[in-house]
Amino acid sequence: MRALALGLVAVSWGLASCSGGSGGETCGNVEPCGGSVVGSWSIVESCVSASGMFSTQKQAFFSQFCAANGTGDVSADAATASWVGAWSFDASLSYAVSILETVHETFTCSDGETCTALDTKIKAAQQATPTMQSAACQEIGSACKCTVDWATFTDEAGTYQAAGTAISLAPTTGAPTSQIGYCVKGNSMHWIPTPDATSGPPFPDLVAERQ
Repeated sequence: MRALALGLVAVSWGLASCSGGSGGETCGNVEPCGGSVVGSWSIVESCVSASGMFSTQKQAFFSQFCAANGTGDVSADAATASWVGAWSFDASLSYAVSILETVHETFTCSDGETCTALDTKIKAAQQATPTMQSAACQEIGSACKCTVDWATFTDEAGTYQAAGTAISLAPTTGAPTSQIGYCVKGNSMHWIPTPDATSGPPFPDLVAERQ
């Protein structure tokens, strides 16, 4: 679940498809509100805010490729993301999650190094980073534009605690417990990741329907 939470935060530099939300709420503009999570849920919609969150992990990751002068000048351009899958919570406080997350994003580096050098570095990182499916950089004017595709599959089970407006998930693998904001209204659940985020909507948002 930790990998999923970081992945969701990571795509917050751009805006993915964000059509009307379920249950009368707009996707990406729902604050955590709590509610009963018991049941099986299938993802029906996802959206990412362009301004509601900023990923410190992704900023640091990309800056290592854009730091020829010691302080890499990196700016995010756009991102699209999608999630498919489902999760379930039972009354005995057990959960299961199976989700595939894919992300396509671009960033621009203008630190003075050649695009050839930047392309070599980011492709070397791809070989050492299983979730990076492809990575490349090309010259755009006086800067370099890089494109990265990510894919992360999360398939895990464990125990959970729902308190207030957050769910704490403890995987049976012994991986660190993660916490995710959520809001259940009727048969719709908004799953709103909050690590390393500024407060207040809009948030990245996964919307699921009770099955």
